[in-house]
Amino acid sequence: MNIIIADDHGIVRYAITLILRHTYPDTIVTEAASMDEVSRQLSLKKFDLLILDIMMPGNNGPSSIKHIREIQPGLKILMISALEDKITIESYLRAGANGYLLKRFDIDETKNAIEQVLAGNLYVSNGFKDLMLKNNIQPRRERQSMYGLSEREVEVLKYLVEGKTSKEIAHLLNVKATTISTYKNRLYEKMQAASIVELMQKYQWMKDHEL
Repeated sequence: MNIIIADDHGIVRYAITLILRHTYPDTIVTEAASMDEVSRQLSLKKFDLLILDIMMPGNNGPSSIKHIREIQPGLKILMISALEDKITIESYLRAGANGYLLKRFDIDETKNAIEQVLAGNLYVSNGFKDLMLKNNIQPRRERQSMYGLSEREVEVLKYLVEGKTSKEIAHLLNVKATTISTYKNRLYEKMQAASIVELMQKYQWMKDHEL
């Protein structure tokens, strides 16, 4: 499992890394101290979870979630912050974050938040769970495009239009090259495309219309 911790304070990254390595010994932990570094790391390899401080240098607020999703659509995102502001919390959850953890440095709560988000559940620190019920905020589910593509298929499509080979995509997604070939065949069939050029044109249309 690959997890990236993004916080501009080294002590915070260190503390969360210790918790992760104790809970998930085989986890590969990557650290980032700015949003530019987050974007660079996400473009290099596939991650299962991003733990992101909302006060990170370069973070443009809830809109940053959209930018992250454009790089890795299926990535789970756990926001961390010292801000106990309901408006801020709700804005990030509605933007698509999978959880919001207050920086209390409570080991059990941090472990629980990570476990819940990795399991596909929505997590909010104790004292703010009423937000989910009151405002009907639901866990982020895998969204399908107008062509009925899963998020993994959209991810493969994105890499294809960038010019990456099946072998390169397989390495990025940590799957076999034959699996990518299967995804490619599905893409051509679902999108009714006869060539990579046609796939690129339809992908661009999807992006332009945010589908």
